Formats: sequence, structure tokens, C-alpha cells
Amino acid sequence: MLERIRYQTKRVNRRGDVRWYWQRPSFKLTRLPNDPVERFKMVRRLNAIADKRAQAEPTPGSIGWVIAEYQDGDEFRDLSKGTTAYYKRYLRDIEALGPSLPFASFTRRAVVDFIETYPRPPQRRKAAAVLKNLFKIARYYGIVATDETGGLRLKASKPRDRIWSDDEIALWLKAAGDEDAHMTTPFLLL
Repeated sequence: MLERIRYQTKRVNRRGDVRWYWQRPSFKLTRLPNDPVERFKMVRRLNAIADKRAQAEPTPGSIGWVIAEYQDGDEFRDLSKGTTAYYKRYLRDIEALGPSLPFASFTRRAVVDFIETYPRPPQRRKAAAVLKNLFKIARYYGIVATDETGGLRLKASKPRDRIWSDDEIALWLKAAGDEDAHMTTPFLLL
């Protein structure tokens, strides 16, 4: 059985000469050799390269596509180096769910289930922040109508500020009293 040669076209010029081309949408038109064996080899090689590129590009509206759009945007590029590092971890985890799945398949239940896969509250907050950014992109392009990350119940960390008691202040001033005034003056000004 003969193999069908994809994207190979034959053109005849005014003099009647036959020329062979590889013509695939969104690729440069390429002239092929006249020798049938060489032409077949070249078409197979060009199709393999084009097929590999087509597989690498995510389908518009898919999870992989939304992630790629987010990473190509200014908002992602403007993040600090440390934030970018941990965002990439969560983006990989989200993409691992299925890069070709439609982003609209992220229902509220799917969002909650994904966030709950992380054991610690800080991880859950970070995962929710990354998902919120992806939903912002998806809403911008009309892929989803609602942001399923709104109103999530995430445990907040305890506040870091604590008011010192008078005894603690006295102990600190006593300990810092042996040092230069630069230790106690800012504290007293507070």
C-alpha cells in the first residue's frame, strides 16, 4: 500500500515544467527535489519537524495555553526572582493535570481539590494565588465566565506583630543598656 504524502503539491509552469513543493499552512513554502526518492525523504523530514512543533504548541483555551499566555505576559515578567521560582513550581503542578485539557474544566470542585492536595496552609495560599492569576488570563480571553478561586477558605498565618508587655520592654532596655545609644534610642522613639 502506498503512503499518502502530506502537504506535497505539484505545480506546472507556463512551459509545462513540473515543480514539486511542500506547502503546509503557517509554514514557509519549500521547493522539493525532482527526484522522487529525494523528494519523499525531504517531505517526510519536513512533516516530522512540523508535527513535532504542532505538538509542542498548546491548543488555544487549554490549560497549557493559558499557562503559556500567563508566562508570556508582563505581569509574570515583573515578578521578583523568588516569586517566579515558586510560581513555576505551581504552574508545573497545574500543567501536570493535563496540558491539553480545556481550562474551562476547572470547576469550583476541581479548584478546591487541587488546592487541598498541598498539606501546608502556606502552600495552599500560594497555589490559590497562582490559580487566581490563571483565571484572570482565562477570563480576559473569554475562556471562562467566572473566577472559581474567589472566596476560598484558606487558613491565614498568625500575625507577626505582638505588643510587648512592660516587663519585656524593661528587660530589653536593661540588656541593651550596656550597648551604644544607637541600640536603645530608636526603640524608645517607637
